[in-house]
Amino acid sequence: MAINNEHLPSVDIDFIIENISNSSKVIKNSKLAIGSTTTFMLEANKAFHKRIINIRSLNGQVNFMQATALAINHGFMGALLDWYRDNRDWNEGGYTTPKAKK
Repeated sequence: MAINNEHLPSVDIDFIIENISNSSKVIKNSKLAIGSTTTFMLEANKAFHKRIINIRSLNGQVNFMQATALAINHGFMGALLDWYRDNRDWNEGGYTTPKAKK
């Protein structure tokens, strides 16, 4: 499967940054944004290169594969699934029909 599969939803970078910033694994105020890449540093007693999170966005969007991996690693998978359902009409593996608002 291609990483940029057009049938999989992308995620707003702001949602990803907010959830990673709230993670207990990340050093507070370690965010660095350069161009379309945002970087965070993890709290750990490991080699420097193993403590860096790089997030690449395209037009303010993070692809499905990277967003899902970040959510699993940083404990916000439930929030990500809710975000997909509320913002992309996508629910656990497929697009849904939006419900009519009353």
